[in-house]
Amino acid sequence: MLEENLIWLLNTKDKNNRVQSAKKIQKMGLSSERVVVALSKALEKALDKQDFETVEAVIKTIRSIGSNAKTAAPALIKALQANMNWSKQVFNSPRAYSKHVAPKAQAIETLGEIGSEIAAIQLIEAIRNESGSIKILAVNALEKIGPKAEIVTPVLLSVMNNKDFLSKLSNASIYNTFVRSAISLIQKVSPNSENEIVNVLEKVNAKAKNIILKSIQETKNS
Repeated sequence: MLEENLIWLLNTKDKNNRVQSAKKIQKMGLSSERVVVALSKALEKALDKQDFETVEAVIKTIRSIGSNAKTAAPALIKALQANMNWSKQVFNSPRAYSKHVAPKAQAIETLGEIGSEIAAIQLIEAIRNESGSIKILAVNALEKIGPKAEIVTPVLLSVMNNKDFLSKLSNASIYNTFVRSAISLIQKVSPNSENEIVNVLEKVNAKAKNIILKSIQETKNS
């Protein structure tokens, strides 16, 4: 009965009810298929309404369910693809916004936690097109999912070959972190890929080359 009531509250017009319902579901550890379906629908509605608080609460609850929430992947992919300016709509200052993880980042992390293979293509697109921090989250999520080498390796190598990317490599720690994560994933799914990685080294400056070589060695030793 309680589960039914919480599902009903997820669909009410009152934002506070929706948020509290999601938090209660997480606290109680409810993870039935009915609950996952209700959370997915609530997430999609909240995205359409640009309701940050509900989006954040629901994604956190889906993440807590883990692999039993794989059917929520389409709704999470929608959150990943959403392009919203939450800081202007919800918070009074950028500083307040910085305390919250953007829904796009939350969605990527959750897709990795639930192990959703159907999200691999969207995560690869995030690696191609998103900012450095989102690239790293997408690589980490893919590593948990375990994508096929022929899908992910060419994309990662292509990003590492990009002139704009390489120009930032030695000067921005976030890009250096991406390289370490990317090489770790490449070597995990393509154990014989070292020659392909080394080919990238021919196009970078000495400092960037050292970063990549160090990343290769760290991956071997881990």
